[in-house]
Amino acid sequence: MLGSKNMQARQAIWLTPCRSVHTIGMHQSISILFLNHRLETIKTVVCAKPGRVFWCAQARSVIETACRQTDDLGTISIQIQALTRRIDMFEYLHVGRIKTRIQDAA
Repeated sequence: MLGSKNMQARQAIWLTPCRSVHTIGMHQSISILFLNHRLETIKTVVCAKPGRVFWCAQARSVIETACRQTDDLGTISIQIQALTRRIDMFEYLHVGRIKTRIQDAA
């Protein structure tokens, strides 16, 4: 998202493995979900301002999305859990660092 001036409201980036992110050099606030190894949300940051660093020691992956409110982040968490029941995450979690744009996150 660094260098992107305007992230679309329904886009997100999933980083894995990842325990920390920064907003240094960004032009807009973002919301962040830290996920554990079962892809359950263990920490959220609502509308993180540019120029900061965020981390969670227990996280295995992170989802960055356009600035959203707590209710929207809860909806995204529920949808992620529903998706993990439908796909085999084993191959994705062991590939290394994955940077994927997810369209229509929630």
